[in-house]
Amino acid sequence: MIKKESAAVKLNENTLLEGVLSAVPEPFFVYDEDGTYLDVLGGMDREKYHDARHLIGKKMHEVMSIKLADTLLDKIKQAVETQLLVTFEYSIDPSEISGYEGQPGPTGLRWVEAHISPIATERGEKRKVVWIAFDITKLKNAFETLDRQSRQLRKMARVDTLTGLLSRRSFFELAYLEMKRVREEKDSQIFVIMMDLDHFKQINDNFGHHAGDNSLRQFANTLKICLRSNDVIGRLGGEEFAVVLAEANIKSVKSIAERIRLKTEESKTFFHDSAVTVTVSIGISKLGEDEDDITEALKRADRAMYRAKKEGRNRIRIFSEAIDV
Repeated sequence: MIKKESAAVKLNENTLLEGVLSAVPEPFFVYDEDGTYLDVLGGMDREKYHDARHLIGKKMHEVMSIKLADTLLDKIKQAVETQLLVTFEYSIDPSEISGYEGQPGPTGLRWVEAHISPIATERGEKRKVVWIAFDITKLKNAFETLDRQSRQLRKMARVDTLTGLLSRRSFFELAYLEMKRVREEKDSQIFVIMMDLDHFKQINDNFGHHAGDNSLRQFANTLKICLRSNDVIGRLGGEEFAVVLAEANIKSVKSIAERIRLKTEESKTFFHDSAVTVTVSIGISKLGEDEDDITEALKRADRAMYRAKKEGRNRIRIFSEAIDV
């Protein structure tokens, strides 16, 4: 009589345990070491999981792609061979699992965190694991959104929002890296150019700041067209711009500067049916061999640029120790 009661209690406990597991939102999969679905419990949250009970008796390679099945089976073998908990993340599209078509459940790519634990087995039996799956798609998407926003903020900090050129801080950082790269790789001359748009205040006064902004954007586009892809270009503030040209010589730098000057002079922007024209004064200086940053070279180029303004604007001047003191 006592034995019958114990058996009944044990049966009730098993039934209760199976009922509890079946009602759990997350799915529990029981696999053997060959990847055969032995049992499927839980997974009642239909917003996150499909009913996978139809997979019982099938092998992983029968219901999903070979690549995914190989990956998941490797994790099962890792758990049974180490007898340790294995945790990892993977992505899966329910449409790629046979038998899910038309079922209630999520669609599109899902991210899953799997917890795989080995189960004690009798001697001679195939080793088994219990696999608990947690849908982490919302969490993963939230992290991806934060990462994307963080990258955007870092980009905004590096880039002048009006012109799309490097901001002052980023210009100096990249100029230093470019200078260091060139000097480590080869013996090459490095030049800096300072540029300032002429009579820019008059544009703002006569046409308004929107017209001034359009002129700045137009000049930034001119720089992008005239300069090389590896040149470091920045807006230092207001209507002042700077460039670092590595692996160049004075002849090629003068040619580039003249192309910028001429294209700027020829360019027009229109604001309320009025043509707005602008010119630029340019100063050039060479970086000294013993200089480890561009600060002093920029100061020299700046002095040459202001000489260009004093001599009539819309022209190029190269720094001279005898003149620009």
